[in-house]
Amino acid sequence: MNKKNAFISLTLLMFITTIIAGFEFLTAVKNFRPQGNIFDFCSGAVEYVPYMMIFLLVLFTALPIALLLFKGNNISLKDAIFNKKYLLGDILWGILIGFLSAILAYPFSLMRDLGSSYGHAQDHDTSIWFYLLLFLSLSVVCGFLKELYFRGFARYFLSDVFGKTQAYVLTAILFGIVDWQNMGSSIILGLLWGYVYQKKDRLIVPMIAHGVINLIGLFWMLIF
Repeated sequence: MNKKNAFISLTLLMFITTIIAGFEFLTAVKNFRPQGNIFDFCSGAVEYVPYMMIFLLVLFTALPIALLLFKGNNISLKDAIFNKKYLLGDILWGILIGFLSAILAYPFSLMRDLGSSYGHAQDHDTSIWFYLLLFLSLSVVCGFLKELYFRGFARYFLSDVFGKTQAYVLTAILFGIVDWQNMGSSIILGLLWGYVYQKKDRLIVPMIAHGVINLIGLFWMLIF
């Protein structure tokens, strides 16, 4: 049963990783210019609205299977995510880790932006609806579902087969491939969030951290 759970969860993670990373790669190829460099390629991987639509579609497509996986193993999703006794402290920890994550990711983002010779990926709609869509998709949905998959699967379905450390490293690498345009910072964040999750054993902490760093990125877009 453990091997079956590991196979299903790993297949689901590979599906998510392949579709989203593949879409980003095709977008980067489409936007790449002659004499461009690797920073240009990474910068051109995301066009916000199509990107948000594809990853929302993929994440929600995977959700019913994930829920059945948890239910079939008698794992309470509520208990996996939070404990009322520690809720306030976990929220504060999540916010703190989110800000720390933003500090860790900033040099990678700066390197990409300074190294890129064009900034078409930063061209976007400035309406309130666009920012609302960004907030709901990146901070709320992305923070919740990606952590449920990449950290939750490591904890409940992959650790028994691969070992705890190997499971979290594996999912951090897949997480980094999903967001490969971030120049490797997502692998570091995946390892950090996995470590924090192991210490707290409640998914709400990395979920909030994930949502906070994306919210900081959204405010960065608003300012600049």
